[in-house]
Amino acid sequence: LFMFMDIFVTGVAVRRGGDVVAVRWTLSAFYLDGWSGRAVHRLLVAFLPEPNATILMDVDPATALERVGSRGGEEEMFENLESMEEVRSRMLASGEPLVVVDAGGTPEEVLEGALAALGLS
Repeated sequence: LFMFMDIFVTGVAVRRGGDVVAVRWTLSAFYLDGWSGRAVHRLLVAFLPEPNATILMDVDPATALERVGSRGGEEEMFENLESMEEVRSRMLASGEPLVVVDAGGTPEEVLEGALAALGLS
Protein backbone atom coordinates (compact mmCIF):
# COMPACT_ATOMS: atom_id res chain seq x y z
CA LEU A 1 0.00 0.00 0.00
CA PHE A 2 2.75 2.46 0.91
CA MET A 3 4.55 1.82 -2.39
CA PHE A 4 1.38 2.62 -4.33
CA MET A 5 0.87 5.79 -2.29
CA ASP A 6 4.47 6.79 -3.06
CA ILE A 7 3.85 6.19 -6.77
CA PHE A 8 0.68 8.32 -6.68
CA VAL A 9 2.30 11.20 -4.77
CA THR A 10 5.37 11.06 -7.02
CA GLY A 11 3.22 11.15 -10.15
CA VAL A 12 1.30 14.19 -8.90
CA ALA A 13 4.51 16.04 -8.00
CA VAL A 14 6.13 15.30 -11.37
CA ARG A 15 3.02 16.41 -13.30
CA ARG A 16 3.09 19.69 -11.35
CA GLY A 17 6.73 20.23 -12.33
CA GLY A 18 8.14 19.50 -8.88
CA ASP A 19 11.40 17.86 -7.95
CA VAL A 20 11.16 14.44 -6.35
CA VAL A 21 13.75 12.51 -4.39
CA ALA A 22 12.59 8.94 -3.98
CA VAL A 23 14.13 6.29 -1.78
CA ARG A 24 14.29 2.70 -3.08
CA TRP A 25 12.61 3.70 -6.35
CA THR A 26 12.60 0.80 -8.83
CA LEU A 27 15.52 -0.99 -7.20
CA SER A 28 13.25 -1.92 -4.29
CA ALA A 29 11.97 -4.78 -6.42
CA PHE A 30 15.28 -6.60 -6.12
CA TYR A 31 14.57 -7.49 -2.51
CA LEU A 32 12.24 -10.04 -4.09
CA ASP A 33 13.88 -13.19 -5.39
CA GLY A 34 14.01 -14.48 -8.95
CA TRP A 35 11.26 -13.89 -11.48
CA SER A 36 9.06 -11.98 -9.03
CA GLY A 37 11.73 -9.34 -8.46
CA ARG A 38 12.32 -8.93 -12.19
CA ALA A 39 8.56 -8.76 -12.89
CA VAL A 40 7.93 -6.13 -10.21
CA HIS A 41 10.95 -4.15 -11.44
CA ARG A 42 9.60 -4.12 -15.02
CA LEU A 43 6.19 -3.04 -13.72
CA LEU A 44 7.66 -0.17 -11.70
CA VAL A 45 9.84 0.99 -14.60
CA ALA A 46 6.79 0.97 -16.89
CA PHE A 47 4.61 3.09 -14.59
CA LEU A 48 6.98 5.44 -12.80
CA PRO A 49 8.49 8.52 -14.38
CA GLU A 50 12.04 8.00 -15.62
CA PRO A 51 14.48 9.46 -13.09
CA ASN A 52 17.20 11.92 -14.00
CA ALA A 53 19.58 9.80 -11.94
CA THR A 54 19.46 6.61 -9.94
CA ILE A 55 22.04 6.64 -7.17
CA LEU A 56 22.93 3.41 -5.41
CA MET A 57 24.43 4.13 -2.01
CA ASP A 58 26.67 1.06 -2.03
CA VAL A 59 28.27 -0.39 1.07
CA ASP A 60 29.96 -3.71 1.69
CA PRO A 61 27.33 -6.04 3.20
CA ALA A 62 29.57 -6.85 6.19
CA THR A 63 29.86 -3.13 6.99
CA ALA A 64 26.10 -2.72 6.55
CA LEU A 65 25.46 -5.59 8.95
CA GLU A 66 27.78 -3.98 11.53
CA ARG A 67 25.77 -0.77 11.23
CA VAL A 68 22.52 -2.68 11.66
CA GLY A 69 23.87 -4.30 14.83
CA SER A 70 25.02 -0.98 16.27
CA ARG A 71 21.54 0.53 16.17
CA GLY A 72 20.12 -2.05 18.58
CA GLY A 73 16.77 -3.73 18.31
CA GLU A 74 15.70 -6.69 16.25
CA GLU A 75 17.00 -7.42 12.77
CA GLU A 76 14.54 -7.36 9.90
CA MET A 77 14.17 -10.37 7.61
CA PHE A 78 16.66 -9.10 4.99
CA GLU A 79 19.24 -8.03 7.55
CA ASN A 80 21.64 -10.95 7.26
CA LEU A 81 24.87 -11.24 5.31
CA GLU A 82 23.64 -13.72 2.70
CA SER A 83 20.51 -11.73 1.90
CA MET A 84 22.41 -8.43 1.76
CA GLU A 85 24.98 -9.90 -0.63
CA GLU A 86 22.25 -11.33 -2.89
CA VAL A 87 20.24 -8.09 -3.02
CA ARG A 88 23.35 -5.98 -3.64
CA SER A 89 24.34 -8.30 -6.49
CA ARG A 90 20.86 -8.09 -8.05
CA MET A 91 20.86 -4.30 -7.87
CA LEU A 92 24.32 -3.97 -9.42
CA ALA A 93 23.30 -6.39 -12.21
CA SER A 94 19.88 -4.76 -12.76
CA GLY A 95 20.76 -3.14 -16.06
CA GLU A 96 19.57 0.22 -14.74
CA PRO A 97 21.91 3.13 -15.36
CA LEU A 98 23.24 3.57 -11.84
CA VAL A 99 25.50 6.12 -10.27
CA VAL A 100 27.22 4.11 -7.56
CA VAL A 101 28.33 6.05 -4.50
CA ASP A 102 30.62 4.46 -1.94
CA ALA A 103 28.61 4.58 1.29
CA GLY A 104 31.30 2.94 3.40
CA GLY A 105 32.71 6.17 4.80
CA THR A 106 31.56 8.70 7.34
CA PRO A 107 28.21 10.41 6.85
CA GLU A 108 30.05 13.52 5.66
CA GLU A 109 32.08 11.52 3.10
CA VAL A 110 28.96 9.76 1.83
CA LEU A 111 27.11 13.07 1.47
CA GLU A 112 30.07 14.52 -0.42
CA GLY A 113 30.04 11.52 -2.76
CA ALA A 114 26.29 11.81 -3.38
CA LEU A 115 26.52 15.54 -4.08
CA ALA A 116 29.41 14.96 -6.47
CA ALA A 117 27.41 12.22 -8.23
CA LEU A 118 24.60 14.71 -8.77
CA GLY A 119 27.00 17.44 -9.91
CA LEU A 120 26.17 19.56 -6.87
CA SER A 121 29.56 19.81 -5.21
